[in-house]
Amino acid sequence: TLSQLKIWPQRGRLYQGALKRHSEEGLSSLLAFCGKLDTLIKTSQTPQLYRHFELLILSFCLGKQVILS
Repeated sequence: TLSQLKIWPQRGRLYQGALKRHSEEGLSSLLAFCGKLDTLIKTSQTPQLYRHFELLILSFCLGKQVILS
C-alpha cells in the first residue's frame, strides 16, 4: 500500500499512472538510467547533461525507454 511505501496519499494517483504506463522492468531500467545520470552529474563527465535529462523525462512520459542517439 501507499502508506507502507511511505508515499503521500495525494501523490498516489501519480504513482498509479506511472505503473499503468510502465512495467516493473521498465521502471527498473529507468531507475538504473537515473543512477548513471547521477554519476555523470557528480563527475561532470558529459557536456550533454540536459539531453540526458530530456531522454529520461521522455521515457517516463511515453511509457517506453528512449535511447540516446
